[in-house]
Parts: sequence; structure tokens; C-alpha cells
Amino acid sequence: MASLINQQMYPPSHKTVFVLDHTPYFGISSEELLEFDFTKARGPGFIPLAPIVKSLWTCIVEAALEYCRAVWDIFPQHNKLIRFVVSDTQAHILNEWSTSQQ
Repeated sequence: MASLINQQMYPPSHKTVFVLDHTPYFGISSEELLEFDFTKARGPGFIPLAPIVKSLWTCIVEAALEYCRAVWDIFPQHNKLIRFVVSDTQAHILNEWSTSQQ
């Protein structure tokens, strides 16, 4: 019954599902460096920090969050629902379709 009400209130065109692959492949480097400017905070003679590189997993999570931010900025009344599923050896549903979990 609840899914029927949810279907009537939010048609499929108002829903997005992200399936994020958390297999070992996405742990590899994306070769995208994170830039930090510590020259102002540190004095002369400091040892520079080793470069920090994002993993593919970090990049896909950032992309999904940016998508959410853009959708919720464009549709602030929260009538566009987003659901996350993370997959490693099995699927894990992270949230439901309810507006309280958006």
C-alpha cells in the first residue's frame, strides 16, 4: 500500500538510483592530485607534504553528491528522490525513497 502511494506521489521520472561499485578496482588511484597551499601557514625550511591522490571511489562518491546538490538546488521542494545502493560482494541499500531520507 505504501509503495502504491509513493508511486502515485513520485512517478519514476522523479527518481534516480545510484549504484556505487565498491569493488577493489575502485580503490585504485584516479591520478587526480589534491592541491594544498601550506606556504602561508608554515615558515621557511618546512618539509613539503607528499602529494595526496584521490581514489576512483572518492571521485564517484563526490560526483554522486554533486549531482544531489545540483538536483536539490534546482528542485528545492524535494520532489526528486535519490536512492543509493553500494555494491561489493552484494548490494547494500543505503536509503529509502521517503523524503525524510533525502
